[in-house]
Amino acid sequence: MDIEQSSSRLVHVSSLPSSYSIGDLGSEAYKFIDFVVETRQKIWQILPITPTNSPSPYSREHKSID
Repeated sequence: MDIEQSSSRLVHVSSLPSSYSIGDLGSEAYKFIDFVVETRQKIWQILPITPTNSPSPYSREHKSID
């Protein structure tokens, strides 16, 4: 996929509606993906859904590789 110039949505999974008061990757996620496609977005970026300890790039201890 060419993503040099693309638009995206940053939506955490927990932001999706559900009957459990917190989102999941169920039917509402599929509806959201349909919305992303309809609005001509190319990327759905989600924030981590697991702990962000090292070596996660979201960890404050993470050092990028040059």
